[in-house]
Amino acid sequence: MGRVRGTLASAIEGRIGNLIFYKVDGVTYVRSAPGKQSKAKNGIKGK
Repeated sequence: MGRVRGTLASAIEGRIGNLIFYKVDGVTYVRSAPGKQSKAKNGIKGK
């Protein structure tokens, strides 16, 4: 997770490509989106 500083980056919120921008207490953070999940073959979720 990274913290974004600057006026342009503080205006960004949401998803761009595989990056997710979000705000917590007025501070903008960026993280990568999780990878795709595959379904279990038998339909039961693993531990």
